[in-house]
Amino acid sequence: MLYVIGVDPGLRGGVTLMAWTPGCTNVETFVMPVKPSVFMKNKQLIDTKKLRARIDEFELPISACSLVMLERQSVRPGIDGLKNAFTNGTLFGELICFFEMLDHEPELPTSQAWKKEILGQDSQDKAAAIAYCEANFPSVK
Repeated sequence: MLYVIGVDPGLRGGVTLMAWTPGCTNVETFVMPVKPSVFMKNKQLIDTKKLRARIDEFELPISACSLVMLERQSVRPGIDGLKNAFTNGTLFGELICFFEMLDHEPELPTSQAWKKEILGQDSQDKAAAIAYCEANFPSVK
């Protein structure tokens, strides 16, 4: 059995859990769990306890996980402000540490790299990725 965790990091990101054997794929997706910050007014943080609970609910034996994919984040000069870049970097680092504490060093592909590998195209197009998932995993919403 192949167990995979895929993460689009960030407070509005998502998580995919997949258990695959030939002829049978079990997939669950959910929005990144968040919680309010205790010290920063009107700010949210990733809720790593809820993230771990969702992984456990899927009955994904974390020790048997074959692959953790965490989409690499980067700063877009002229688009991302310093505050946004720092926040995204902090959340990204938190997720890396979360998986490393579970004894998994995540792979960190860029969005272009995984789309080229999976979709066969070098594209920033989210619509193409969504269409692929809908076609290959119709039960996932």
